[in-house]
Amino acid sequence: MPKVDGTTLTYNYRTETGVHEFVFHQANRAAVDDWLDYMNQIYDGKTQQDKIYFLLDLRQSGSLPMTYSSSKGLQWMKALKVHPKVRLAMINKPEETILTALFDRLLQTMRLGHLKSANFYGDADDKALEWLLEQ
Repeated sequence: MPKVDGTTLTYNYRTETGVHEFVFHQANRAAVDDWLDYMNQIYDGKTQQDKIYFLLDLRQSGSLPMTYSSSKGLQWMKALKVHPKVRLAMINKPEETILTALFDRLLQTMRLGHLKSANFYGDADDKALEWLLEQ
C-alpha cells in the first residue's frame, strides 16, 4: 500500500525496512476504526511464519481511547485466522507515561505471546526503529 494521508491518521509502508507506520492525527473512535481497517489489509494473506513491524506515532493525537481501543482490538484479534510474530513500537507524548503504563499492563493481561511491544517518548524515532528491527 502506498502512503495514504487521512483525516484521522496517515499510513506509510517503509519499503526499505518493512515497517508499517501509522501517524495518528486524532485520538477518537474513528481513528481506531480506520487503523483496524488498515490492519485487516496488512494481515490479509499473512501466515504464522511472517513477521510484521508496526510503528505507531501518537505524539500528535495523544493516547487513543483506551476502553474502545481495547474492546475493538480484542475483537479484531479474536477474528484473526493466524497470529504472525509482531513487533510494535509506539512513540508517545512525553507527558503520557501513566497512560502508556496502563496500556502495557492491559497488553500483559492478554498474554499475547506473538506480540512484543515497547513505548518511546518524544523525539525517539530512531530509537523506536532500531528497537523494531532488532532480531
